[in-house]
Amino acid sequence: MIWCVEDDASIRDIELYALTSTGFEARGFDDGASFWEALQTETPELVLLDVMLPGEDGVSLLKRMKTVPALRDIPVIMATAKGAEYDKIQSLDLGADDYLVKPFGVMEMVSRVKAVLRRCHPADTGHVLSAGGLSMDLDCRTVTADGQRLQLTYKEF
Repeated sequence: MIWCVEDDASIRDIELYALTSTGFEARGFDDGASFWEALQTETPELVLLDVMLPGEDGVSLLKRMKTVPALRDIPVIMATAKGAEYDKIQSLDLGADDYLVKPFGVMEMVSRVKAVLRRCHPADTGHVLSAGGLSMDLDCRTVTADGQRLQLTYKEF
């Protein structure tokens, strides 16, 4: 689930539409308070975070996230109209994984989300085949059916 924290409803709607139309689950927040409240019970795969928000701004939300052990590994892409080098460096040095300057193309945004997710959540290199409730781990030569390990001979495997 990708979370978009953006106070401008039209931009947030475009972000959510672009993400969902490319196969992601996405959820929007219009301020930092509702975002922070949701973080107490759920964990997103990635956060697209506006810097200029009503109340607490995106930079201070980023700082708070990086100080909480359960939240510090959530990838964050800052998305803002602040395009000065200082603003970019500040966010990146505080732990942001990428920085998008508005206005940005939605396909660029989706590509950056995909790139950050590839870096932060690399694909498992194991060789596991799954169908229905059946899983075969080709490296460990084990088979499970509905979570229960099956004892198979070499030939049965």
